Amino acid sequence: MSIIIVALPKIEDAKRIRKILMSHGFENVVSCSTASAALIEVNKEHRGLIISGYKLPDMHYTQLMSFCCWPPKMW
Repeated sequence: MSIIIVALPKIEDAKRIRKILMSHGFENVVSCSTASAALIEVNKEHRGLIISGYKLPDMHYTQLMSFCCWPPKMW
């Protein structure tokens, strides 16, 4: 099963995007406001997508990428 993680500094924005995605048929969508919360969700699933802001309160998006998907794979 795959997951969509919406990680934005303002949790209200993340929840709005989550709501839009769910209204368009995506079922497994999680919203969070920190990169550490996104990493916890990443570790629960084997594959998925992270929609992230440029800079989260606890790390930069490049750090988040290096923790969850290194080496980067482009399909």
